[in-house]
Amino acid sequence: MYRVNPLTYMVSSFLSTSLGNAPMHCADNEVLSFAAPAEKTCSDYMKDYLSTNPGYLLTVYSQVNNSCSFCAMGNTNEFLESLGIDFSTRWRDFGLLWVYIAVNTVGAVMFYRLFPVPRNKTAKNR
Repeated sequence: MYRVNPLTYMVSSFLSTSLGNAPMHCADNEVLSFAAPAEKTCSDYMKDYLSTNPGYLLTVYSQVNNSCSFCAMGNTNEFLESLGIDFSTRWRDFGLLWVYIAVNTVGAVMFYRLFPVPRNKTAKNR
């Protein structure tokens, strides 16, 4: 039912148009802090993770306790992908919303023409 619902396409087109392709910076309370192993730098420790997941390191190399800071999202497209929205399909989604409106309007008019509502004869005599 998710793909049949027109609100899916409305929200998708509006969110991707308004939020897409913009930089994103973590607030202080969103930054993840952790300690890398003693023999590795932050970038060496997170290299495999960052190759398959979104985000970026705020601290690449730290002398103090090997502490690393990580932000889970680097741009708004990564956030949109977590919601199942793709920036490149924004116009398609907007078009599908209008197709839904047009098909339902034509269907309602055709249904009304094929099955007219009988008129009450007593209302005509008054």
